[in-house]
Amino acid sequence: MQGIKPKKESSNKTALELLFSAVESYFNDGCTDFNPKVRGTSLPPIYFQHTGLLSLASHFIDPHLTSIGHSMTIVGFEKKTDGTRNLIVFDPMFHDASNIIKLIGRTFVLKDPEDLLKAYRRGNKYLKKYNAFELLK
Repeated sequence: MQGIKPKKESSNKTALELLFSAVESYFNDGCTDFNPKVRGTSLPPIYFQHTGLLSLASHFIDPHLTSIGHSMTIVGFEKKTDGTRNLIVFDPMFHDASNIIKLIGRTFVLKDPEDLLKAYRRGNKYLKKYNAFELLK
């Protein structure tokens, strides 16, 4: 397991920047299809957990706990032309939307596939709430 801790004095990169760099590097290193838009890989997913500090009340319940986490599976990495980066994840807290489920096993063409990816993206807005990340590759 690889831990990515909060920003340190000796590093100019935040834990979030380190997370994005590690995931992008992992998927780039295993790339088998260099299509300019979508690149394929045969690599397994990355298991991912973010952690945040527990509240003082939680510490009194179990003084040995220092953080609380939420696990997800990273199945892809998205880098948009404007430089925005997102993790593409399966999150056990959420079920697939019915508009996704109805497409399973069917051939389809979408005018705007971007809408279907929203539920699977984790970007700056979501991830900056957390101060540490752990990856299992």
